[in-house]
Amino acid sequence: MSTIGTPVIVLGMHRSGTSLLAGTLEASGVFMGDDQNLMAAQEEVNAKGFWEHEGIVAIHDEIFKNLGSHWKQIASLPAGWQTDVRIEPFREQIISIIRSEFTGKGVWGLKDPRMCRLLPLWHTIFQKLNVRPKFIIISRHPFEVASSLTKRDTDLSWQYSLYLWLKYTLEAEEYSADYDRSWMTYEALNKDWQRTIIKTGKDLDLQWPLSPDEVEVKSKMKELVTEALWHNHADELVKNQTDDLDCTLDLYGILSDLSNSAENESKELNRIQHIREKISSTDRLLNKSNEPLIREYFQREEIISNFQQENTLLVQQREEFAALNKALREENELLVQQRDESYLRTDELHTRINELHERLHSGLIGLLNRLLK
Repeated sequence: MSTIGTPVIVLGMHRSGTSLLAGTLEASGVFMGDDQNLMAAQEEVNAKGFWEHEGIVAIHDEIFKNLGSHWKQIASLPAGWQTDVRIEPFREQIISIIRSEFTGKGVWGLKDPRMCRLLPLWHTIFQKLNVRPKFIIISRHPFEVASSLTKRDTDLSWQYSLYLWLKYTLEAEEYSADYDRSWMTYEALNKDWQRTIIKTGKDLDLQWPLSPDEVEVKSKMKELVTEALWHNHADELVKNQTDDLDCTLDLYGILSDLSNSAENESKELNRIQHIREKISSTDRLLNKSNEPLIREYFQREEIISNFQQENTLLVQQREEFAALNKALREENELLVQQRDESYLRTDELHTRINELHERLHSGLIGLLNRLLK
């Protein structure tokens, strides 16, 4: 077995309970990263914490940027993007982080919703590290996700958020299909975290480092699972909002069934494939319409890059001018000092000459007086 151990990867759309799941894994003894490298909790967003590795999240954002995309982008990433030469440095950076921080940790985990879309790259990373990951896919009612997301990210609309939920969820399922995985819902994890995490361990054929029955685990989970942190309940949202893009509720129903039992997994996965095919024409249209935006994005990036280079040159020239100006000021100050010293010496010399003139004049007068006598 690899010294890097067994990675457990949390997959799920933003605002779907991925942080709660990651916190549950951490409470169960799964190493999620050193505290100093994890994103700090934010009172209004995730009061208990994110359990996201800041360095890896930053790399993920750079990957999206280099592809002319963003985690909020609903268009698909370019075909074969994971082999793009622009991406290679980021792959090596991630591998370096994993080897440096997760080697020898046994069962360890990663959580960043962006991984739902970036898994094709991660598969090559896992292969290079000689590890086989296990995946947990957590889903939350899409109305709850959309409600939470539009409150946090006010530039996102309700429909856009629902479609983003679709994209993340479908891609998470597609890219994890060849690996051990377990399904759960945010609702189940909130209502009975012990039963849910025990079931997940069985699904993945994985023994958690700490048993859910241990006092330490229960104490941590008591802090994590509170009704006050479960906002935007689906029951109320369904009453007031019926716009579900015709398939979001169907997909969530399938995911809920998979969470309860995987006996009919093959049938449920076929239903998911049907939904994927159902939105494929919309996807193609979105991808096609996004192409000119990507071209414009890179054109603007090139312009910005040129401006940055010019600005760097101007800053360098300004610093050189400043250094030259400083040298000139110092030289001028030295010249002024030398001038002042010269003036002082001249004044002293004039004083001395005057003194000599007076002495000479006095001597001549004295001599003349003696001669006249």
